[in-house]
Amino acid sequence: MTNTERLLLFDLDGTILYSKDAIFNAINAALEFYGYETFSEKELLRNLRIPLEEKYRERTNSDPSPLMEKFREEYLRTYRETSYLHDGMLKLLERLKDNGVKMAIITLKEGNEAAQVVEEMGLGKYFSAIFGSQNPGYRPKPSPEHALFAIENFSIEKQKCALVGDMRGDILSAKSAGITAIGVAWCLRSPEQLYEAGADHVATEPDELEKILERLDYL
Repeated sequence: MTNTERLLLFDLDGTILYSKDAIFNAINAALEFYGYETFSEKELLRNLRIPLEEKYRERTNSDPSPLMEKFREEYLRTYRETSYLHDGMLKLLERLKDNGVKMAIITLKEGNEAAQVVEEMGLGKYFSAIFGSQNPGYRPKPSPEHALFAIENFSIEKQKCALVGDMRGDILSAKSAGITAIGVAWCLRSPEQLYEAGADHVATEPDELEKILERLDYL
């Protein structure tokens, strides 16, 4: 059986890809470059919900645009040194692809940046589209517009769609859009935090996510 009429939207960072170190290092590299005080890891973990642009603005009391540009430059230059696919995710993506499930990336990365990472990490063949944060057609997660825009591009009924992510914003976007919210608790959030945000299902490892998708008839 194939599932060409089912859609899985995957968050990228923290869900498919371990990239916390690369992101945190690039955040501080940009601050160092412009002579500002860097964040401690504790500060960054405590303020995960705050967009990076706002973090920079609050830290520097200045226009964050140069810092954002430098962050992206540093991230793309160095991310492969510390980033890797979570164990079991490649096997799961391969199985979903073989079963005909449509898959797309829905990320807070800028679209071109995300596309570069997806290709360089060998993931391009699994995803039909990438929906980044900077698009005039929608507001990014946690807005439902992000997920709804992706769904509309595939013309698949919402009851046959799910969003898989590791953060509260992923869960809120999915629930507000009226689709199944699947949390993954192998990076920054605990199962309790994801359920509290409204997740319908939570996996603590890719094998558990695979079992959830089997129960939901994606596999």
